[in-house]
Amino acid sequence: MIYSRFYDFGGFTLKILKSIAVACAFLISSVANAQNISFIKDVAPILKENCFACHGSKNPKGKLDMTKYEALRHGGTKDDPIVAGKPDESYFIDVLKATDKTRMPPKESGDALSPEKIKILQQWVAQGAKIDKEVDAKADLLKELRIRWKSPVPSAKYSFPVSVTALAFSPDGKKIVVGGHHEITVWDVDTAKLEKRINTRARRAMAFLFLPDGKLVVAGGRPGEEGDVRVYDISGAGKITDGVSFLDGVDDKKIMLKQLLDTDDEVLCLALSSDGKKLAAGGCDRLLHVWDIGSGIENAKLEQSIENHADWVFSASFSPDGKF
Repeated sequence: MIYSRFYDFGGFTLKILKSIAVACAFLISSVANAQNISFIKDVAPILKENCFACHGSKNPKGKLDMTKYEALRHGGTKDDPIVAGKPDESYFIDVLKATDKTRMPPKESGDALSPEKIKILQQWVAQGAKIDKEVDAKADLLKELRIRWKSPVPSAKYSFPVSVTALAFSPDGKKIVVGGHHEITVWDVDTAKLEKRINTRARRAMAFLFLPDGKLVVAGGRPGEEGDVRVYDISGAGKITDGVSFLDGVDDKKIMLKQLLDTDDEVLCLALSSDGKKLAAGGCDRLLHVWDIGSGIENAKLEQSIENHADWVFSASFSPDGKF
């Protein structure tokens, strides 16, 4: 009877009901189709780029460490800055949208987050501020992001010259290795021709060092992102294009033989003792790492990491007797 009375009003009320039904269906569909925000893929990169510098694991501002999900949710001088499911009630979102001195990141540290990035963080909080199932809440997010990062394939041709930050002659003097953009290039000394291109995870090589057996140790990384020391066998063959052999120095274990070091910033220098039994590396982490490689690089053992440096370690050298 009620439905009939509504219908008798010239169908007006029925049209409204239909419109409401359509609107509700649209809203439900929009929510269902909303992008599912991943903490490790979508949120963590934003935090790393904009927050970790001040809210790292060492002396974080406001005692808020944001480099671990668990630490972020624990809060600093304030309680948990996130109210799961309620971005409008979350301090975490409030400071990102602020226009006064409470804004984060602070003005002296850089620009405010873009509306697009804030929207991603808001949506993540609205969806419950959850962490991905495969990520440990106590995990170091810098390392987790490094694990998931994929290095690009070097361009077939450079559109402009690339800075050369490292080069070295092979022990027999017949080859010279030169650092490129995410690659190591190998040149023939007599003909000056490019022979090989070996792609690498590191954006640039900062130091090369040949071991007595001809294996190549490379130190480098991505500025402000990661650093590493890796050992390569550059004697292998790869797919040949236009007379140049292309080798996979990222995933091929016959080319990239061993990773000795993984840090949060670039490794800048290498040194080998005169007897070839000790290897040292230093860089932006202000540490000098020393390995015993007397039993072969495959059995390399980290002996010590020396911390008493005021700033970056740009150069390293062993004394003639190898004691220092």
